[in-house]
Amino acid sequence: MSEALFSSIVTLIATTLTTLIVNYYAFKNSRLQWEKNFEEKRLEFQNQQLSSDKTMIIKVFQEFATTSGKTISFIDARKDDTPIAMEIISEFDIAFYNAYLILNNNEDRDKFLKFRNALRYKAGFKHPDGLTYDEEIEEIVTEEQYLTYIYEPNHLFYMHNECLEISSNYINSVLNISSSN
Repeated sequence: MSEALFSSIVTLIATTLTTLIVNYYAFKNSRLQWEKNFEEKRLEFQNQQLSSDKTMIIKVFQEFATTSGKTISFIDARKDDTPIAMEIISEFDIAFYNAYLILNNNEDRDKFLKFRNALRYKAGFKHPDGLTYDEEIEEIVTEEQYLTYIYEPNHLFYMHNECLEISSNYINSVLNISSSN
């Protein structure tokens, strides 16, 4: 084999190997860049979703606070025993159930349910548990039974405040604000 042919073959092989190595590293680099872009997009999407969820939770509890306060004002302003307008109760129910679905603690849920039941009763609607404090005062035996009955009107404000504190705790936990309690 002549020296010119040998050097041509070596040059051809070297050029081909160099091209293959350069293309391999270019492919590997573009793949790493694609994975990095994909991870950035995934994190961006997660952050947007988290932000959206936080905003939704805050709005739900703010809507509950506003609507329940407005409903209590309508109840407090009633001059007779006629039930308040069904539209007002329906608006309250929507805000209540939206907030209730977010609650993840049974104690919080119980407080919300007691508040809802007391509010609806004071608004002129039947209490879902049946008897009220006024209807069965003679038959009360234990403190536990007493606590299951509907309380006087001012207790509605107390129950509302408890629900507002729970709402505030959920909002603060979403915003990562430590409470002063």
